[in-house]
Amino acid sequence: MHARRVPQLLAVAISVSFCSTPAGEAPGPGGDDERIIWKVPTPASSTRDPALSDGIVYFAGPAEHSVVAIRGATGQVLWKAIAPGPPFPLAGVNVVATAQTVAMGDVAIYGFDKANGARRWIFAEPEDDEPGRHRLAANASTIFAASRLGRVHALDAMTGRPRWTVDLAHGDTLISAFDPAIAGNELYVGTKRFDVHARGSLYALDATTGALRWKYDFTPEFPNLFAGCLGNALVIGDMVVVAQEDGRLFAFARANGQVRWIAPAVLLGGAGRGNDIRYLAPAGTDILATSLNGTIVLLEGSTGA
Repeated sequence: MHARRVPQLLAVAISVSFCSTPAGEAPGPGGDDERIIWKVPTPASSTRDPALSDGIVYFAGPAEHSVVAIRGATGQVLWKAIAPGPPFPLAGVNVVATAQTVAMGDVAIYGFDKANGARRWIFAEPEDDEPGRHRLAANASTIFAASRLGRVHALDAMTGRPRWTVDLAHGDTLISAFDPAIAGNELYVGTKRFDVHARGSLYALDATTGALRWKYDFTPEFPNLFAGCLGNALVIGDMVVVAQEDGRLFAFARANGQVRWIAPAVLLGGAGRGNDIRYLAPAGTDILATSLNGTIVLLEGSTGA
């Protein structure tokens, strides 16, 4: 199977209320569009990734640093909670849900009770570490965060206390860690050093202890390109796939980090090509990969072709 450009991506945009529909009230009907089951009006849409757990969707409200819980089947707003974030729009990327806690990144990380939205804890590190600025990951009991100063934190979801912290930067303040991804007992985290070379690595850590399982250091295809790894890895079977900043995709064996395949960049220009930021999503056993040029490519998961 060869890489296939997907001409059109269908998406559903949901506008969620953070102020005009109080908790406990029903949403308005979907209107004239029969495809919309329900909608809740809002003065500003949520652009952060929501979490879905047990039929409840948890959205972040960037303008007022809030989390709102909405019943997915009916659109009923169950509760809304406010995080005392910084005086600018929400700095985090997503909301995550564990068995009993909902967490949102907003420079710091805020944990809320899933049942009623009561704030349980705040996790903030000194030295401007900003553990809540990048994407969070979670399993049933632990929340994982990668920080501006290259640290990875595993937090007890009930208390917000660290189970472990690993410094992937080893004190180098130019290195940041990005967007962890959890699969079983494996945690995958990307790093980038913010200097003229902009190199990075993918780390595979033990999710229970933080111990290093394996590491891969990236180099660019051409000298003028970056080789940072911004994380957000995708697990497909016994492989983990991640993008690096020169636009190529790398697939590794989860067991030992051996390279299985490398898929080419999609930006044109050969050695004069620019850097790219690509996001990945599963499509059965295949992989959808975006590009800054608007291209969406479908790759065969086992070969990258």
